[in-house]
Amino acid sequence: MLMEKNELKNAGHLTRIKLKNEKRILLIGAFGMGFLPLTNLFGFLTWLYSADDRVGNYYQWPDSSMLLSYGILIAIIVINCFYRTDNQNYAVYPQTNTTRFLSAQALFYALIAFFGVVLLASYLIQYSVVAAIASGNKSIHLIYHFDIGFVVAGFFTLIVYLSLIAALISLVATLVRKFRIYAIAVFIVIAGILIAQPPLAVSLFRAVFGFLIYEHSVMFFFLKGIVLWAVLFILSLIVNKFTVYYRDSIRLSKRVAVGICLACIFTVAIFRVFMVVVVPIALSSSERIDYIYKEPSTIAEDPDMDIIFDISDLPKGSKINIVTTNIFDETTGDTFFSSSGDMRLSYDVGALSSVSGNKLIVSYTMPMETVNQYDIASMANPKLSARLEGDTLYLDYTYDENVKAVFIPVWSFMWQFDHFKGKGIFNESFWETGSHGGGGIYIEIE
Repeated sequence: MLMEKNELKNAGHLTRIKLKNEKRILLIGAFGMGFLPLTNLFGFLTWLYSADDRVGNYYQWPDSSMLLSYGILIAIIVINCFYRTDNQNYAVYPQTNTTRFLSAQALFYALIAFFGVVLLASYLIQYSVVAAIASGNKSIHLIYHFDIGFVVAGFFTLIVYLSLIAALISLVATLVRKFRIYAIAVFIVIAGILIAQPPLAVSLFRAVFGFLIYEHSVMFFFLKGIVLWAVLFILSLIVNKFTVYYRDSIRLSKRVAVGICLACIFTVAIFRVFMVVVVPIALSSSERIDYIYKEPSTIAEDPDMDIIFDISDLPKGSKINIVTTNIFDETTGDTFFSSSGDMRLSYDVGALSSVSGNKLIVSYTMPMETVNQYDIASMANPKLSARLEGDTLYLDYTYDENVKAVFIPVWSFMWQFDHFKGKGIFNESFWETGSHGGGGIYIEIE
């Protein structure tokens, strides 16, 4: 049997004692996790109420769920490193190998659940504040829609991912405690090889975990995740059960330590040479494997538009005068220039000083600002109007000033699920993409 009847009960008592003793640390951690969103909120409000006449002005709220996940995983690693010391501090309570292991695991998952709830609460507060402000200000556009199904599914997806990583960390730590220096040497060699060959590391990661991270169905993701977690947990439990923790530690001389380090370095070097020199020679060009991961990109193209005027009735040699509003004349440099520099004008001075054609063509492109495939510039309604009165061309560029778009992302890892795509509730490409450019006007005579 993996555990006795009273071991589960004793593990529960030990877990409650640990949580009670660590209450202050949990509160400090919660304050720290809540402080970052509050800082972001302050920065957002400062940006929001500052005057800015740019077309395509936006605020990208950082996704705390991605950033702070690293913090909780580091905490789990640190706790594992002090596993024996922590157990000795609670040696007065009834416990066995299994009891100690189960209480430590319960603490990990309590931390993960607590962390997830704090993140969820932070997002709901952030979104509610911004939505309330946007409801009373038509110039503020909240890009991502709120979807309760997405929020709930994302919360449990976060729990599954962090639980899997915690289970993997626990398995590695258990193997190290069981096999000691031998396990450490093996893991160092493996880590060295993967660091020396990042493309190989990416390929192996995809091969091992691709069935989970590329699963498009939410239901099957949870099913696969729970099964994988159970396998990792049971393996750790079995190894831990047969580990003797309080025997005399194996002494490691400096010579042995240096020898292991040199052996690891030598192994990494040999593998590096093998992958860089031997493999490319052995494989033909058609058989070579491209491990390089290329990030997706979004390329937005502005359609060119023309406004054509008939100037056949103008005397040959006439001069076309230009009067602009909100346009920077790059040819003369002495026309009104908005702080954003959204629209610029250029033309052949000689051609407009002495007209010889029958058509005056105004070609232009509007300013462009796309973020994660959202057209931000169009929210300001930029427009160009042109009229010709005699030999004077009037160009008027207008747009709604101080229009601002706000992105509040959450659960950015949800890109893998098809069910939530196409609803405008998150960045579906995972990577932040975008393109931008000012508008341009070019005048010519034909």
